[in-house]
Amino acid sequence: MHYPESMPVNGRSGSRASQLRALVRSPPRTTGRNEALLELAETRPPRLEVTLRSLVLDTGLDRSMRLKALAALTQEVRPIALETLRATLGDGDTIVLNRVIERLGKIGTASDLQSLKEVRTGNRTTQRILRSAKCFLSYRHGLGQYRHDVPSRVFKTTNRDSAKLGTGVLSKSLREQIELRGMFIPGIDLALDHAWRVECPNRLHIFIANRELIGTGIAALTERQTVLGVLVAENLEIGTFEPFFYLLTDPATRDTFHIFGVRSAGWMTLYGSGRYEDGVVDASLSATSHPSVPPLNVDADYAAESDRLRFRRGIVETRLAESQTRQIRRPRPD
Repeated sequence: MHYPESMPVNGRSGSRASQLRALVRSPPRTTGRNEALLELAETRPPRLEVTLRSLVLDTGLDRSMRLKALAALTQEVRPIALETLRATLGDGDTIVLNRVIERLGKIGTASDLQSLKEVRTGNRTTQRILRSAKCFLSYRHGLGQYRHDVPSRVFKTTNRDSAKLGTGVLSKSLREQIELRGMFIPGIDLALDHAWRVECPNRLHIFIANRELIGTGIAALTERQTVLGVLVAENLEIGTFEPFFYLLTDPATRDTFHIFGVRSAGWMTLYGSGRYEDGVVDASLSATSHPSVPPLNVDADYAAESDRLRFRRGIVETRLAESQTRQIRRPRPD
């Protein structure tokens, strides 16, 4: 329910937005106020975005409140959200700055790439997040300015110690669950009516295609950088569906393209290639040497005329390769 600015709420005058402001600023600083902020944000009171913007920009607030307000404000691609992110690119709090850079990469416009180019930092973690954000902007808008490197090594499965990936069309009931629980993936027009199950041994994933590439739009894979789609997984803690891999593509030759499976934080953990010819795409994916995904093979084809995706093969090892295990023992520095 929306309340006009003058209506008393819980015995106090002002909107829920003003209550939200008072709640955040009042002592003592308690954990429960974070949950209260999110609860009020979900009610979408009048002028909520203005209030959230002021909270994000207020460097006198504790960091957790600013991050909560930032998350609530950027759940949708709105002008005020983009303006707030741009205004916070010079923030002195490194953790807040990292989150701002990451969100701008996910929902920013093509012109925001220049803003990110102007960010200067000596922090190695921020530098990594900054490069990842530039890549996301480049692929989302087909700019061709930043690219992921082709990995020097990928891990394919052996038939000895592997399990099949369950694949198939998305059932109506599962699609309704996703719609009910919601997905937090702004910045990409995902087509939930073009989604498929990809079941690992212990977890269900769902591949959702980028609507721009459905049907004849698939020809863009060999013409410019694109987002092929997003592999989402259920967050069991809060019950929503969140991105597990972004599948980004880059033209290679006249009729072939690279496929990069990238985590939300920017780590590339899958790599493959595809070929487009006469309205048909043939593609394959394998795990890279990054120590988070065990060796796997996925082969699939998509026919634009019939709008049909078919998984020909999907197998995954039940454990990491030895070289991946060594990387976990000796993690790379940030």
